[in-house]
Amino acid sequence: MKPSSEMYAWTPSGCPPAGEQGNKEGLKRPKAIADVFDVISGAGKAFHRTVWVFIVLACFAVFVIQVKECVDKLRTPPITTQSQVLFNESLEFPSLTICHRQGFKRSIMQAYGLVSEKGSWFPSSTSSWKRFPWAEEERKNLTKFWQEVSYKPNETIRICGVGGNEWGQCPVSFLGFAPENTTSMTLTDQLSRKYGRCYTLTPKPDVRPPPGKSYALKTVLSSDPQEYLNITGAGTEEVWEGWSVFVHSSRDKWSEYATIGGTLQEELQVSLGESLVLKVQAADYKTLNTHEHRCIEDPAYTIVQCLERCLWRGLRTVGCRGPWVDDVVLPIPQRPSNQAQVFTNFPVPVCDLYANFSRYLIEEKKMEPRFKESFGCSCPRPCTFRQYSTAVLNRAFFERYSKDSTGEVILYFPKFVSFLSSFKLSTTYFF
Repeated sequence: MKPSSEMYAWTPSGCPPAGEQGNKEGLKRPKAIADVFDVISGAGKAFHRTVWVFIVLACFAVFVIQVKECVDKLRTPPITTQSQVLFNESLEFPSLTICHRQGFKRSIMQAYGLVSEKGSWFPSSTSSWKRFPWAEEERKNLTKFWQEVSYKPNETIRICGVGGNEWGQCPVSFLGFAPENTTSMTLTDQLSRKYGRCYTLTPKPDVRPPPGKSYALKTVLSSDPQEYLNITGAGTEEVWEGWSVFVHSSRDKWSEYATIGGTLQEELQVSLGESLVLKVQAADYKTLNTHEHRCIEDPAYTIVQCLERCLWRGLRTVGCRGPWVDDVVLPIPQRPSNQAQVFTNFPVPVCDLYANFSRYLIEEKKMEPRFKESFGCSCPRPCTFRQYSTAVLNRAFFERYSKDSTGEVILYFPKFVSFLSSFKLSTTYFF
């Protein structure tokens, strides 16, 4: 018996056949999924659009920054530093400043009543100056005392020379002084608070011997241990015999203040009976005078002298000065420029009373470490300067003369010199 097709047409409660219901559900599901995909797709497009906007803005910002940098470079080309090592056949020698570690003679100190027969001296104590004859009009001149108590040139330098005898004589020796037109060096002196008086040997500009030890600057130093004092009190851990020798550029004066000349000059200690051999290296620096970093282009300008006079100018409120202070000029404070600072008269006398002199010594010692900030010093660096550095190659006994009162310094150049310069690039470099 064949099943009748009508047997499958009837469904209870009027429900459609299962197949038909399934077909309707199947038709509804794709539409719901499509709606979800539409929502996701719309959100993705918005996200992609946002990312794209951010990328465009970032690229535009980078473009603007690069354009600005290029314009700035065209307006103010950057500064480039170049370092070179040059091999020279001749070179300008540095200056050599020589100071006695004990620059005050015992016999003169006793004559002024400053020390006892034992020769005891307290260099760091201002009270030691109470015994100075302040009440005697003819003897209370500190400048005269400083000149009498310190060593003379021929008591400091026995023999000297540079580059051999063909370049000229030493300006001073134990025999006397040589005529100016026959010397290879110039000799200057400077009073010092600590050393009494120091002497500076400077080879003349036309004296440029070739490098090598055979053409070195040589000097035999002299001293008198019989004139040494018995140093006591603070600072006795220092070596109080022999000499302090300073190597510095001939364009800069020597300064005994460590905060001023400490980075521009090399200090060496030479003991009695010692021979010191030094190799000197020179580094030339040339910088640009820019709005942000001012420098002085005048070759006569020295930052050491400017700083010293700034210190002394700030101390003029004491009302008197030490004999080692310049007695003519001190700088007027002004803004840095391309020219050296203008100088004016400084009518401050040398101290002639113990109260004033002791106050000056105290103020100078107190203000030296911080005078730049306290006194508002305006001393820009020079645009061109030379700095010397030394290396001790040998320390030996010096037996040519009396080892108890002499010493020797030999200073020579190797065959190269460093040169460090700054310059602005041409604007065509950027195209």
